[in-house]
Amino acid sequence: MGGILLAVLPPASGVPPTEATSGLVLAAGRYRLVSPLGAGGFGRVWLARDHQLNVNVAIKEVYVPPGSTPGETAERVERAAWEARHAAQLRDHPNVVTVHDVVVERSVPWTVMQYIAGHSLADEIRQNGPVEQELGKRVALAMLAALGACHQADIMHRDVKPANIMLATDGTVMLTDFGIAKGAGQSSMTGQDLVIGSLEYIAPERARGNPATPATDLFSLGVTLYHATEGVSPFDRGSGMASLSAVLLDELPAPVRAGKRLARVIEGLTVKDPKGRMSADLAAAVLRGSKDTTAPRTEPKPTVKKPPAAKVAGTPTPKPAGAQPAKPAAPTAPGTKNPSSDDPNWLRILAILVALVALIFHQPIWNYVHDHYLNTTPYSMENIKQGQCFTYSSKSWSPTECSEKQPSGTGLWQVLRRFDDPTATCSPSSVPGWPATYPGDESHQMFKPRDSSYVLCALRLWQES
Repeated sequence: MGGILLAVLPPASGVPPTEATSGLVLAAGRYRLVSPLGAGGFGRVWLARDHQLNVNVAIKEVYVPPGSTPGETAERVERAAWEARHAAQLRDHPNVVTVHDVVVERSVPWTVMQYIAGHSLADEIRQNGPVEQELGKRVALAMLAALGACHQADIMHRDVKPANIMLATDGTVMLTDFGIAKGAGQSSMTGQDLVIGSLEYIAPERARGNPATPATDLFSLGVTLYHATEGVSPFDRGSGMASLSAVLLDELPAPVRAGKRLARVIEGLTVKDPKGRMSADLAAAVLRGSKDTTAPRTEPKPTVKKPPAAKVAGTPTPKPAGAQPAKPAAPTAPGTKNPSSDDPNWLRILAILVALVALIFHQPIWNYVHDHYLNTTPYSMENIKQGQCFTYSSKSWSPTECSEKQPSGTGLWQVLRRFDDPTATCSPSSVPGWPATYPGDESHQMFKPRDSSYVLCALRLWQES
């Protein structure tokens, strides 16, 4: 299928129909919808005709659910404007899809974009399998250039994946979909720097709640290039939680089809520690066969001024995503020094406390990593925590590693939520991702010990028959 595809987070099958049809005119008749090109979680993209300039354009229709409040509708409109503003800063770059305009019609935002005759890298992999080495190198160089321009403009894309890379019929490779992009030093639309993006491509540091940086986009590019050249996504485990666990804990399988240079780039871009991750400049030099490929990792320096709160974000422990401002300190006794906002030691302590709060209230995988893998104390079923794993076979429970292969007939389960209240129940409101149709979904189960002292809401990672 040609044209620009919208692929943002949820699959296309979840997009409800809208009243928009071919022939609908927008902006006082300037644009006319011709035919749908593709769909995604937030709407669909149309081939349209710009009658003022007499050219084809692609228009993204942002889905606004029926019954949305004025505030919710306004948020969708602002999100479309958010994407347009970021993409507009890169409109002259040959490897970035240009955004021309944002139109609000019938309370629905429409983003007018450059029309690209072609298809996405995701479609290429799905239809034709792994790409050839030469195309893989072209994709890599084009995306390194596009991301380099983003980062020079202090924009983090945050959702680099095959569905957001366009392969034009003229051979051009282009980056699209800046719907969740974020500027350096810029607060997110919702006021929280949530961990968003496609989970199997997200960088480990982003999964832990740290801010997006150029290195996080490069990690996503490395995973994307692996997927393109090997034909499989290396950290896709079939569910969001399992994929996140793989991103954090599993090593990247060795590339076998990419060729020597591209394989070195893929491995360099997917280093777990961002400090040791290959830079964009070094990756490009390796792909071009430059003799000087020992340059240290570098990142573009932000050119925007830091906001007042940047002192916290600049400490050794970054202020995590989604953290709320700290409450004012309580008055101290006479003669006791009050903590000052200008005291670097106090700010460092505050940043650490905020990071701990974010880890405690984040999704269970963070608890798993920090409470188990970073803690050498063995855990038991009595003190098992959110994110940790256990086996279940013939009414017998046993704590185990989440990545440990189990014998036939034994199920491996991961704790999504633990309640020490024996009367608690697992529900979508209390457990993120819990199915509304429970107990119809066999992949989710509620467990209680014989003494009913606690409740475990668990996800089955796999079970061999």
